Amino acid sequence: MPEKTEIRIDNDPDKKFNLSKKKSMLLISAILVILILVLLLVFVLDVNLTGNVISEERAGAKASEFFNLITGGGVEYISSENMGYIYKIILSYDGNEIPLFVTKDGKYFSYGIAYLDNESNSEENFKKTDEIDVEEATIKIIDFFSKEDENLSLQYNSSLDLGALYKIIFIFNNQEVPISITKDGKYLLQEMELDLKKQKQQLEELKEQQANVTPEIQEIPKSDKPKVELFVMTHCPYGTQAEKGIISVFELLRNKIEGNIRFVHYFMHEPEETETPIQICIREEQPEKYLNYLSCFLEDGDSNRCLTEIGIDVNKLNLCISGKAEDYYVFDSELSQNYGVGGSPTLVINGQIISSGRSSAEYLDTICSAFNIPPEECDEELNSVNPSPGFGYSESGSNNKASCS
Repeated sequence: MPEKTEIRIDNDPDKKFNLSKKKSMLLISAILVILILVLLLVFVLDVNLTGNVISEERAGAKASEFFNLITGGGVEYISSENMGYIYKIILSYDGNEIPLFVTKDGKYFSYGIAYLDNESNSEENFKKTDEIDVEEATIKIIDFFSKEDENLSLQYNSSLDLGALYKIIFIFNNQEVPISITKDGKYLLQEMELDLKKQKQQLEELKEQQANVTPEIQEIPKSDKPKVELFVMTHCPYGTQAEKGIISVFELLRNKIEGNIRFVHYFMHEPEETETPIQICIREEQPEKYLNYLSCFLEDGDSNRCLTEIGIDVNKLNLCISGKAEDYYVFDSELSQNYGVGGSPTLVINGQIISSGRSSAEYLDTICSAFNIPPEECDEELNSVNPSPGFGYSESGSNNKASCS
């Protein structure tokens, strides 16, 4: 039988504690200890599950601070959304909204994600935070890519624990291919460090190097008719910035150069897999309308509106999308890999990656440097102010070198 606790009235005011009070105090102390242990256990489990979790607001503030360091200012945090192991953060820059995905420990970000299943983006599924192990994560990745291409063969090599992510290294075509997955197994992403201290240090080191080193003269291969290729992603804000700068140059030089907008060999933003076939088919099969369509699309990203306004032959376009689009993209993708393109935008002139500012004037100057004999169009004066990243035609004013990579 359990011992009964007696409750007595203390008739001895000089005694501080009677036996019953001592037992009650011990019981209360024991309960408090248990509660503290439970709270500590919950905290530890939560840390193991999602890392040292920061709030949505802190993640947004950290992301805006990070990109203000890169751009020189003007980036603002707008909103956030809880997506399980990651937050979707919306930033504003020069009037354009830029989506980012930040891990809940605040250590990594990505410009885009791939959903591993159709339910990943459901509101109910966001609340689930069941952690999977590396083995299950590896299987999920292999299954995902097998559905995309049943002949694709990925072999597991090694893995890293990045807190909210697993970074799994596969062997594909005798090369190491790193793929990162959230620990709930819902999303694939290409992570980048969101380290403010490291970014500040790198910027300081870069300033010191620029102050102490005489810049090298860029050797641009010359030809009679330069081959100019700008590699982008359709929804990368820095890719669209570059396109806005180079379109007027392509229109000015026209048949004096072999100019093309091409597409990198990977996707990072969800709408790109839909928009890329549209643009690549217009470029290849309705080329006289391509730059007009692109100029329209860069206003607000509304493809349907631009197809109508520019008078694109939609029947011809749809036949291409269901037929030749994949072959056209394979050609761009192979070029991108052969050149060593690692980000959007990347400018390639006569087969060589070339650095350039993103204003129309800077692009014209860079491209005209590739002529054996520059044509008279190279004397034209174009806009020397950098376009803003993202959609819309406002001006940035800063010499933005950022890319989606």
